[in-house]
Amino acid sequence: MKIAVIDLLAKSGFTGHTRTAVATAKALRARGHDVIFLMRPQANTRLVEGASFEVIRIVQNWTGQFSRLDEQLYSLKHDCGLDLVHSFDFGGAADIVAACKKLKIPCFFTQCADQPYKRLIKVRPLIVVSQEWKVFLVQSEGWDAEDIIVVPARIDTEVLSLDADANQLASLKEKHNLPVDSKVILRVARVSPQYVTSIVQGIEATARLRMQGLNVSFVHIGIRQDRWSSKYIDRCIEEANKKCKATVAVSTQEGTANAPDYISAADLVIGAGRGAFDAMLRAKPVLIVGENGFAGTVTSTRVEELAYRNFSGRNASSERTAEESISELADEIERLITDNVYYSEVATFGQQYVLNKLDVRFGAAQYEQIYQKYAEDMHFPADEEIQQHRVSPATYWRHRIIPESTRARILKLVRR
Repeated sequence: MKIAVIDLLAKSGFTGHTRTAVATAKALRARGHDVIFLMRPQANTRLVEGASFEVIRIVQNWTGQFSRLDEQLYSLKHDCGLDLVHSFDFGGAADIVAACKKLKIPCFFTQCADQPYKRLIKVRPLIVVSQEWKVFLVQSEGWDAEDIIVVPARIDTEVLSLDADANQLASLKEKHNLPVDSKVILRVARVSPQYVTSIVQGIEATARLRMQGLNVSFVHIGIRQDRWSSKYIDRCIEEANKKCKATVAVSTQEGTANAPDYISAADLVIGAGRGAFDAMLRAKPVLIVGENGFAGTVTSTRVEELAYRNFSGRNASSERTAEESISELADEIERLITDNVYYSEVATFGQQYVLNKLDVRFGAAQYEQIYQKYAEDMHFPADEEIQQHRVSPATYWRHRIIPESTRARILKLVRR
């Protein structure tokens, strides 16, 4: 099959849905399919082109519409034999659906967004990565359960064959005056409001354990996208280091592009979503910490509860205090650091879970079945519904002018 993978949300080119799209495309290519990418003009294509995929830029006009998408898809269909379109986000969804409906090209959507939200354009089938998404859409949005397919397998496990550079973390510890022999609790995440809790509670828990005599350090690696969050994290680190009278925690942007090297050399990882999977694959015990705090360690007894909500940590009670969460997190870190048998059990289970449940090769096989079943019987929404889901010029420019981090903080305040 000739498959066009569309990714119209990507800016940095290293977002979770882009990584899922690339991993899936590689697995489909390995099964004999010809895959190309369609991306917005300003998107960073390094990850996509690094995997040797051709990239076609989709024209976007001043109103935010991908007004020439139908022309570009028409050319691919008639000149290259395009069989279907698969989008791994809902950016430009109305334009994609309208163009595919007009040209009679089967189109499929995988919703990779972590947290369920309302008003998705109704395409059949819709592919989601967690059971939480399916239940939400059926119960809250009135979708037919048969139209929603859960495909969680999206991790490229072949990266295990790549050599990791353990010296990266050692150099970072030396540079920032962290004890060379300390056990490292690592958090890899961009600095944005939704990840502040996991970073700050990791700092607090690590500092508490250092003060109790446990030789541990906390390292956060991630690009800084939000000034307010950055200042808050820096203040927490300063207070923790002052309290411990030594460097116990650092936050840095260096190494962001080489995160797997740091994960491979770390002792424990605090994570959520794909960040958790990357660590589990490398046999690192993972503590899930979301916006509500510590949600649990990925173990055989907790994995189903955590997986239901895409390992996001939303299973943690919002009524629990930050102090209670930090105390539970510190206790779990201490157990993992001091109990070698428990550490080994957790590390081994996590790796086997990713290899047996989340390997993207399983997902590619499922996608083939979905393509074959639905390609000849695509359900396209009515033109009126497509029009309702088009992004207005006002919304488009509001999103361009107001940073994502600011919108997230405003939304958080409104929800309160």
